[in-house]
Amino acid sequence: MTMPFERSRSVAQTHAFLTELARDTEVPERVRQNAHFLLRHFPTKHDVLQAGRIEEQAKK
Repeated sequence: MTMPFERSRSVAQTHAFLTELARDTEVPERVRQNAHFLLRHFPTKHDVLQAGRIEEQAKK
């Protein structure tokens, strides 16, 4: 079973990876465009941390 911190870390690392792909001029343009498109609606590290805080507050 995946722990909450593992899910959060995975989302943050995926965001960083997509950002790197979108900026890497050695990657084909189509791949960079796809990465940029996916990033438009992908949660940032801040979004994930905020969701975690809200979830923790809801439990209390």
